[in-house]
Amino acid sequence: MQPLAPSIAVNQLALPTQFGGVVQAHVDPTGHLVMQVVDNHLELKDLSEEKNRDLMKAVVGDVVPKFKSLTSQQKRKLENRIKLLSSITKEIQKSSEALSAAMSAGQ
Repeated sequence: MQPLAPSIAVNQLALPTQFGGVVQAHVDPTGHLVMQVVDNHLELKDLSEEKNRDLMKAVVGDVVPKFKSLTSQQKRKLENRIKLLSSITKEIQKSSEALSAAMSAGQ
């Protein structure tokens, strides 16, 4: 997930029913799910643990489309930067060619 996002929000409705009191949930790059419960305490679940397999499946199902969107946005940013750098490179090459031609004509 890094450097795209420090964490990704998980829709509490995507969580299994035993997590009905969750107000907010986020998964971090280490595979932990941080859940804020109705009474404002936090619960931390390690999604790599076998006992949390159903929870991990629910989280992955919710997070993968969001992660795909983040990677698509990052790809567009990089493509735009590459286009900008390519146009700058072309302009520099044109200027270099013009200077070179001017210097050759002056000799």
